[in-house]
Amino acid sequence: MTARVVIAPEQAGQRLDQVAAQAFSLSVRAAKHALAQGHIRLDDRPAKKGDLAKPGQTLTYVAPAWFVPEGPVPTILVETADLLVVNKPAGCPCHPAQPGEGGTVLDRLGAAFPEVLADLGGQPYEGGLCHRLDVATSGALLVARQAAAWAAARAAFSAHAVHKSYLALCQGAPDRAVIEAPLAQRGDHVVVDETGLFARTVVDDVRALDQGRTLVWVSTTTGRRHQVRAHLAVSGAPLVGDGLYGGPADAPRFMLHAVGLGVPGLPPVHAPLEDDQRSLLADLGIEPPALDLSRGG
Repeated sequence: MTARVVIAPEQAGQRLDQVAAQAFSLSVRAAKHALAQGHIRLDDRPAKKGDLAKPGQTLTYVAPAWFVPEGPVPTILVETADLLVVNKPAGCPCHPAQPGEGGTVLDRLGAAFPEVLADLGGQPYEGGLCHRLDVATSGALLVARQAAAWAAARAAFSAHAVHKSYLALCQGAPDRAVIEAPLAQRGDHVVVDETGLFARTVVDDVRALDQGRTLVWVSTTTGRRHQVRAHLAVSGAPLVGDGLYGGPADAPRFMLHAVGLGVPGLPPVHAPLEDDQRSLLADLGIEPPALDLSRGG
């Protein structure tokens, strides 16, 4: 995405970050960040935030090559100067796997918060993402707006200081209250394997439904790939619609919602259910407004 504006006579003498913020609908903080990253240029040359504008000069904003803004900005649950917590929609990847892939959380956010597109963690295309959720999983997702915040968040995740809670629609009920089973990657899924990484999932609450189904609230402080899906399956309660882990295939997709996120320095966050999740539960005779999403977490 490229945008250009010509500096007007009435903007003469203003700081470039202020002019860029007005021109490209950015916060001044985001404009400063874009200037520092080289995404905003003046007359096709690098510019500094403190440069003064001159009439007739051209400002150009060039987003990263992989940035493809597509789709609405996810609901913002928490916004600080350093961090965002968004309610990720189901079916939306967290980040592009390659240039030209649009419709991800990151490029949707980048249209409003371009600073999250910066290479904060050193991984191509991942920008300020502090962790990830599966494509089909919805809910609370933490995104950093600057490098120091990303590093602090990743340190908190590594120290198991971030508390995550999930609501899952399962077939059957878990056979234990605490599921501790090491997980190892095997192609597109994970398996319980003693050589794998330690993972711990706590079952906070179970609500019985018809046809042997349950709503299960779980919480974790470890964040292994597919952890909740694999742990619930190994405990006898695979997600409805999650064929990869043995769940019945009579749902268009599985329902796993990251309902709560506790990050040091932020108030506890609860992410509301999506409309299609509410419809799915209503079809099962559950009144979604009666669900206490804060239970167990």
